[in-house]
Amino acid sequence: MTTKQKEQISALRAKGEGYGAIAASLNLSKNTVKSYCRRNNISVLGDEPAGEDMRCKQCNQIIVHLHSKRPKTFCNEKCRFAWWNANRNNPSYQATCVHCGTNFNTRGNKSRKYCSHPCYITRRFGEGALANDHDKRAV
Repeated sequence: MTTKQKEQISALRAKGEGYGAIAASLNLSKNTVKSYCRRNNISVLGDEPAGEDMRCKQCNQIIVHLHSKRPKTFCNEKCRFAWWNANRNNPSYQATCVHCGTNFNTRGNKSRKYCSHPCYITRRFGEGALANDHDKRAV
């Protein structure tokens, strides 16, 4: 790629042209234009971060948005999971196990009837069902 082509890519991208249109006009591969723009941080208007609302909710890192995509809230999955785990607003409910009578807390599910899976299995299938269930899983 020549210096002139690089300058033309920058100018066309600043005008809002897409990778395909630029590639066709300069007789280059679309992927060549795309990788050049990404390596050199060349974006169209609207791709630049626009203040505080364009930052990750968890780590406050600036998020670069593509104008054709839905705005991102988190910079990656790790931050998304961390934020949701720290900011759960599920209310806690007090319940009593139908099988053993133990009081237990349940988050967000007030219709929960059993304190554990073994209580559910024993109540539903009988006393010997838990041993059979365990044997089936071991095989």
